[in-house]
Amino acid sequence: MNIRLTTEYQNAMKTIQILYRHQDNINESYTSYGLKHISEDYLKSFNFKDTYISNDAFITAMVDCGYTLKEIHNSPNFFFNVNVL
Repeated sequence: MNIRLTTEYQNAMKTIQILYRHQDNINESYTSYGLKHISEDYLKSFNFKDTYISNDAFITAMVDCGYTLKEIHNSPNFFFNVNVL
């Protein structure tokens, strides 16, 4: 299945555009897993029915939004050049 067709991906895309901004350097304060939870909590605050976002869907959406990723050694998570609003 194409991850870009899932509700998880669409939820990630909605929240990335609202909650995050590009910055020049990689931000190692937040992992992709932590950022996806911030996004899910944001959706929950507006009583969205389906708020789950998989880590893979979130990572794909971040890359599609033009963020640069940095691999975390021995981890399924990544860091991004992101400023959390």
